[in-house]
Amino acid sequence: MEIKGVDLKMDRKLRILPILGGIISLIALLFPAVYMDITIFIWRVEMYIYLYGYVVIRVNGITTYSGYPHGGFLLISIICVMIIITSSIIFIVTKNRKAWFGMAILQIIAVLIWLSIVVMIFSALVRELERELDIEIGFWDLFSVGFGIIGVFIGSILVIIGFFVSKPTKEIPIIKEMVTISLTQIICRTCGSIENSVFCTNCGVKL
Repeated sequence: MEIKGVDLKMDRKLRILPILGGIISLIALLFPAVYMDITIFIWRVEMYIYLYGYVVIRVNGITTYSGYPHGGFLLISIICVMIIITSSIIFIVTKNRKAWFGMAILQIIAVLIWLSIVVMIFSALVRELERELDIEIGFWDLFSVGFGIIGVFIGSILVIIGFFVSKPTKEIPIIKEMVTISLTQIICRTCGSIENSVFCTNCGVKL
């Protein structure tokens, strides 16, 4: 029974990994997923893109735009965020290891799809800057990945680690020993037979 107690305690410790992964994934939604911070001549231009599709643009510290720039992008962002929220709830609430693994992979795929769409949509801005500055630059020369994406990846990795290192609690069967109580063996005074009964089975004499 002591072995069973140790297994249960170990499972509780490993259960922290998916819970922590879910919390980190949720917190990541509060931070920019992709951001840009560049200086063009005398202007410092900042752009912050969140996983839920919200975009903030600042020039020299003054917010010049904030909102949802593209309807299709907003829809994809909402789907991505719903996957992350649902996954995080599963990580925190349930003990289903297969669900942990499946949802962790799903939210990684959702973020990668979201990121590829961001690159496609905002590449137009990169091309515009290329024309204005007369230089050749790429998307990742201007933009960087923020904690909005990094946090989701960290959370997913913690959950996947929790899936592989944790084991479901196994019930240890309790084996009941059958105890046989036998009568005291008695030697028959008449024939010398060893008996366990009141009468000798050999000669019939009462023992």
